[in-house]
Amino acid sequence: MNRIVPLPARISIVLGAGMTKMGFLLIGFLGIFAWTFGGNADLTGLHFMFGETVVAKGEVLESVETNFEVNERSVYATVYRFESEGGASSDESGDTEF
Repeated sequence: MNRIVPLPARISIVLGAGMTKMGFLLIGFLGIFAWTFGGNADLTGLHFMFGETVVAKGEVLESVETNFEVNERSVYATVYRFESEGGASSDESGDTEF
């Protein structure tokens, strides 16, 4: 048995109600930002928020001026040493602005 369904009713059934259309548009629009910026997200902070961390005592060994500038301020490389709970020693360096 074939029923005759008017064209506006068919379109409304296929596309859904107004809120559904708005939802699809919103998800589609926000999806562009998720694909664009999501790949560049820094998720390393999740380790410190949910992972186990400990405090280690350390000392600064030296600060060396590099040849870089950020906002017309020199960037220094800081060399430091720290010991973990197991007694292992590690020398590290990081860049800081002064």
